[in-house]
Amino acid sequence: MKKLEEKVKRILGDSPQLKILLAFYKEPASFTGMEGLMGMLQKDKETVRKIVDDLCDAGILIEVFTLNRDHPYTKAVFKLFKEIESEGGEKRKDDIL
Repeated sequence: MKKLEEKVKRILGDSPQLKILLAFYKEPASFTGMEGLMGMLQKDKETVRKIVDDLCDAGILIEVFTLNRDHPYTKAVFKLFKEIESEGGEKRKDDIL
């Protein structure tokens, strides 16, 4: 795969967009989200956001959101949902809050 990267870079240049596309080409199922791209490209979030936006605008990437199940707010909301679900009865917003 090194030869492919070298040839592609020689023809198309060495841009962050190209690095993203090569990563998808090599391992399409291994996308790790914004944090993974930041690490791979060694760029800050704003720069990576611009790069991704450019690829989305070109129609090459489609932006997909993933739920952060580890975030405390997500856990709290899901806990609330579970409580509501286990109650079985109808509750009003005032009863919950």
